[in-house]
Order: sequence, then structure tokens, then C-alpha cells
Amino acid sequence: MYLSIIIVEYYCICDVLRCIESIIHNVQELDYEIIISCNSKYSREKEKIISMYFPGVTWIFNRRNFGYAKGVNIGLNYSRGNYILIINPDAKLLDKNITQFIKYFGNNPDVGIAGPKIIDRHGNVQDSCRAFITPSMFISRVIKRFYQGIESEILEKGDYNSIKTVDWVSGACMLVRKKSIEKVGLMDERYFLYIEDMDWCKRFWDNGLKVVYWPNMVVQHDATRMSSVGVSKIKFNKGMLFHIISYMKFLMKYSFKNISRNENYENEEKGS
Repeated sequence: MYLSIIIVEYYCICDVLRCIESIIHNVQELDYEIIISCNSKYSREKEKIISMYFPGVTWIFNRRNFGYAKGVNIGLNYSRGNYILIINPDAKLLDKNITQFIKYFGNNPDVGIAGPKIIDRHGNVQDSCRAFITPSMFISRVIKRFYQGIESEILEKGDYNSIKTVDWVSGACMLVRKKSIEKVGLMDERYFLYIEDMDWCKRFWDNGLKVVYWPNMVVQHDATRMSSVGVSKIKFNKGMLFHIISYMKFLMKYSFKNISRNENYENEEKGS
């Protein structure tokens, strides 16, 4: 098995099916498997119906909602591929460049994890390559989202068309080398929702493995973050609470130390 594709599902079967259709259409040259880790609580009858939609897909029905990180880890423990593509259910592959994406890994053994270019349904480029979030940056983002209800950029406006090393890439879609996971470990399950992708990328850097933004593959991601709902809609939502709790766990895990790297966003020329 060459590639394992993992999707964590939570009451969004229709999104999952559209995601799977995009995979089937665009991943044709590789030996691959699709693993769905379901955090939803469905009846046994509905589980059987869901499993019949795509009989070639591995459906794992978890006992309860374990959170995103553990949902991914359950899929990883089932995976057989040399490479792992983790993708959100509300995301879709837009091209057939996954083969070249994996080839990039083969040409760059020091890369452990990478993320593609991510756009929304209108074609706007999303902030999928990011700087580690400092406390001041986090507070600023929370205030903006709470009062303005907008998606504030985590990075300043920059070049989203060049291959480059970054602090971390969005968990909405990331490609990981299986051997790197064996070295770094699984996602930290103490994060129920949010920050688990940033934490994982930091651990890759801490283990001497690069995190790379690779824009030659494009993925569409349609979701609006729960934590970005504005004050005009709701004063405080569960998504924002999860985000704050997860970030506090991140800071305590690393003892509030400086988490920034000085060599951020250097362009990568080789193996592109």
C-alpha cells in the first residue's frame, strides 16, 4: 500500500462522500486506501447503510466523539500506506498532483510533513501555511473574531505560490511520511479540537524534520471555523472555547517558552 487517506467524520456524511468522490477522480495512479474515522454516534442500522455507500472504503465507527486528534490517530493505527494524506471531510482535491507531491517527499528526505495550497469555494487562497501562534497573536485574533466575526490572517500577506519551509501547516489537508510518524509519534490526544496540527508540526521540527508548504497541489476547503463566529451572531461559542483551551494546553506543554523559529519561510529550491 503506497498511500493512506484519512478523514475524520462528525455528522457530515454528505461532505465525506463529496470528498471521497474527489479522491477517486484525482488519485488514479497510486495504490491507495481511504479510511474514515467516524466520531459520530450512529445506530448500527445506519452504520451498515453508510458502509454500503463506498464498499472499498474502510469505515471505523468510534464508540463516541473522541475529538479530532484521537480520531486521526485511530485512522493512523489502521493505515498501511508509506505516506498518509490527512484531509478534512469538507475539503476536496482539485487536481491530480498528489503523485508529484509524494515525489517531492522522495526527493527531500528531510521533509516530514507538508501542506498544499488551500482555497475556498470562491478561489481565495487560505492561510494554510502559518507561523507559530504567540500569546499576543492569539489574543489579537480572539478579539478580532469575537467583535468583528472575521477570519484574521495568521500570516501577513505573502507569497502563496512558492515552495517554502514554514512553522506549521493546516490540518485541513496535510501529507505525512509514515516513517516520520514512527519517529515523532501520533497527534497529541490532549487536544480535543484545534491546535493539534500546530503542536504536531512543532514536534516534527523538534525531531529535525522540516515542515513545508507545497502549493503545486490545490485543495478546496469550504468550512468556516466555529471559533470565528462574530459577536453579532453569538457572544461566545463552543468552537472558540475549544480553541482557547487547546492553546492554553499548548502553552503549558511547552512551559510558555518562546515557540518561534527565526528561519521562517525560507524558499525551497531543491526537489520542487
